[in-house]
Amino acid sequence: GDFESMYVKNSLLGPYIDTDYKDPLYLDSETIENYERISEDHQKSVGDTIYYSALGGILFGAAGAIVGGLSAGNKNINHLALYFHDGKKSLLEIDDKLYNAIIRNCF
Repeated sequence: GDFESMYVKNSLLGPYIDTDYKDPLYLDSETIENYERISEDHQKSVGDTIYYSALGGILFGAAGAIVGGLSAGNKNINHLALYFHDGKKSLLEIDDKLYNAIIRNCF
């Protein structure tokens, strides 16, 4: 898209793209004309899986290690296409927190 390799961040003023320009591009109804959720993936954190497996193994043996690994939290990754009022487009890969903040600011 038009903002390739730029980061999406969140602030008290709302989510924004950290552009190379002086001012950030805030992601709200004033800048976004339309959006489309492309996909939502569920990923398990490798660090959490190892930690909970080890902790479960120490406390409860082999069965605890299995249960601990399975109990590690999932992280949702969203792919969101943004269409801006000025004709620019961007495809974002963001977590649930940023996704929800962007959708909330578009209304």
